[in-house]
Amino acid sequence: MISKLHRKQNLESQIAAFSIAEYESSLRFLNLVQDLDVNFTIEVGAFDAEFSKVAVGLKSVTESWAFEASPFVYHRFKELVPKKLNYVNLAINNYSGECKFQLQSEYSDHSLVSNNSVKHRNELKPYEYISVPCNSLDLYFSKVSKKRIALWIDAEGANREILLGGATLLDQVVAIFVETELQNYWLDSWLHEDVEKFLSNKGFYLFHKNEQYFAQTNCIFLRKN
Repeated sequence: MISKLHRKQNLESQIAAFSIAEYESSLRFLNLVQDLDVNFTIEVGAFDAEFSKVAVGLKSVTESWAFEASPFVYHRFKELVPKKLNYVNLAINNYSGECKFQLQSEYSDHSLVSNNSVKHRNELKPYEYISVPCNSLDLYFSKVSKKRIALWIDAEGANREILLGGATLLDQVVAIFVETELQNYWLDSWLHEDVEKFLSNKGFYLFHKNEQYFAQTNCIFLRKN
């Protein structure tokens, strides 16, 4: 059996692409994925799917999914992810259909922008709008059962829609990594206290919290039992 020290060193080498601010929380979460024998991972707001690219190689993980809403980002990275990783161009929402995706007009190459969103940022900026397909976690994974799921959410203000749309699937989730905000960077969005209250009611507790940027935090929630 590989020792925890060797496993940690191996994970450290694999997550070098994460930002420095995100590094500690990411390493902690990936170690938990291993220790909790997670066999199914879901990444929402994947961009280049850095979490999933590591998770799909872990011994206990048999299936990994990464969802990216931006078609520009998706087409940039779709050939660069492992073949056994399910990398999908889809916005995760609380319904099935189509939704508006907002592109910041100041950028000419949207494939390099990681903070475009289905939510409108709370600042005066020019935006372009495109329509993208969307679905909820509950509907997309309606046939998934008896899994030990780790859920990674970094979706630029869309925590409410993602969590409400995945309320049933959460019964199979044992660990959640989620970026939360302490102030309204995004219009009509849940703040950290809203996320924590909802997840507490669903049987989770806040295990780890680390400020990534001003008033933005990386959080890990674990199932209470």
